[in-house]
Amino acid sequence: MSLTLHGVSKSFRNLRVLNSVSLSLEKGILLLVGPNGSGKSTFVKVAVGLLRPDEGEVILTKTPIYVPENHPKATLWTPILLCKILGNCDSEFLVGKAKLLGMEALVNRRFRNTSMGEARKLFVLAVLSAFKGSGGSVFVDEPFANVDVYSRRILWKILLEYYESNSSDIMVVTSHIVEKHMLRDIDYVASLWNGKLYMIKANTLYRELEGKVMVIAGAELCDEPASHAENSVKYRNLCYMLIRKEQAEHLKDKVSVDPLNDTEALYIYLTHMRGEKA
Repeated sequence: MSLTLHGVSKSFRNLRVLNSVSLSLEKGILLLVGPNGSGKSTFVKVAVGLLRPDEGEVILTKTPIYVPENHPKATLWTPILLCKILGNCDSEFLVGKAKLLGMEALVNRRFRNTSMGEARKLFVLAVLSAFKGSGGSVFVDEPFANVDVYSRRILWKILLEYYESNSSDIMVVTSHIVEKHMLRDIDYVASLWNGKLYMIKANTLYRELEGKVMVIAGAELCDEPASHAENSVKYRNLCYMLIRKEQAEHLKDKVSVDPLNDTEALYIYLTHMRGEKA
């Protein structure tokens, strides 16, 4: 297996972030979604060997290409310089992909002289360019932080193309932002809650949620008779109710979202409604 976790646990003081997590991923793209603080970054750092688990075992058969969440915003480095420092920089790839994002002129500008969104995009490209052709397993932590909608679409395509052209066996991407189109391109979706990992095949998830909405309202909604609800759960003083779109039209004064296009709704479905552990 390319990435295997056997009963992995990790705590920080009294907070258990990973609780006996097990996973076997041989090939494919895994999107790990959920709010900030749910344990996504800890999972990735343990997987690539930057954090040592308190319990359990991690086996990664290929060298990781790791793009961390934090980028060197305060340094004097430029994206092209960082790329050359990290590895065998494919500067043509870096410049070409930066051009797609409208940032070709910024590859020689210091990170500190760019916006947060620009720095994030350029940092992702610089790290990927440094290890282009290595064939390593790809781990990208929160690539879309502070990134506009248009750039997210382009950057997502770049990640997918990189995965294919780099002959990587797996790619793990974490994000607190999820968009419907992303779920069509990947193999697995997962979330963490209370240290437990909940995972599902992306095509299965799509079939289960297509044509349905998540109704979000006050917690008292979950106490009302609702025979039309396929599932409902209370979470953080709110009621989340999964129903078909046509049934939602009869509900008044309720907020309805597409769970395939809303991170929190998808997170609730995976961790609290479906609850299928990997």
